Amino acid sequence: MLAFALIACRLSIIFPSIAVGETVSIHWAWKNTEGKTGALFLLLGVVPVVVGALTHFISLLGLFFIDMILGYVVMVYFVAVLSVAYELIAGENKHDDSEPKDDMTIEL
Repeated sequence: MLAFALIACRLSIIFPSIAVGETVSIHWAWKNTEGKTGALFLLLGVVPVVVGALTHFISLLGLFFIDMILGYVVMVYFVAVLSVAYELIAGENKHDDSEPKDDMTIEL
């Protein structure tokens, strides 16, 4: 079970690439997440499980609305972490010779 979770954390980086219309392979994801398994597992595996256990306890208390809200917060957290991880990992592997862009600029 732990091995599956570790593999899933490394390969989950594929999903943000699909969302932005880029094509990456399983080989690319595996190669570029090498050495980052621990951090990905902590952020994508451990934190959501701990918060999930907390929400389960909250639902046992009958606080279903709070349970639902925390579930959505965890989902947004998961998507945000995946997106930032993909941006950092993909950015490490791009050799862009163009001018550096302002970090506060959002391009559409």
